[in-house]
Amino acid sequence: MACSGYTKVWEMKPGELIGLDGARGTTLRVTRGSLWITLERDTRDVVLAVGDVFTIDRGGLTLIEAQEGSTVCVIVY
Repeated sequence: MACSGYTKVWEMKPGELIGLDGARGTTLRVTRGSLWITLERDTRDVVLAVGDVFTIDRGGLTLIEAQEGSTVCVIVY
């Protein structure tokens, strides 16, 4: 899957962790692997697999961890 139209492409190693602060509106699409996402002051744990898309819907800190080698297409607003 290509990342046409996306701002960035992340190649993440298994267990790699990315923290985003104030990223409300940022959209993530997984094209390889899987991600675990948790958001500050939110009880949800979001798990994304290949083909899944998630838009960060709140401010604060968002943690994204690759559960395996992953490719993530990112649109930053």
